[in-house]
Amino acid sequence: MDDSDDDQSMEQVLERLLEQFPTVPRRQVAELVDEELDSYDGEILDQEEVPSEVEQSARERLTELTASRPDSTPDED
Repeated sequence: MDDSDDDQSMEQVLERLLEQFPTVPRRQVAELVDEELDSYDGEILDQEEVPSEVEQSARERLTELTASRPDSTPDED
């Protein structure tokens, strides 16, 4: 995979996670994806596997994050 394929794959990961976690700001999801991607730096993995590994790890973190948040429904006046 070349860099443009990597970028496109990571953008697809980001979009899927944003769909699954619509209450989490895009910037926060993007930062999580970047952190997870950085954690694989130097790992010996098939480059085709990295996006799915990043997505899985980020999804787990987002699930924990959203589970620990109080219900974010607006207050009724």
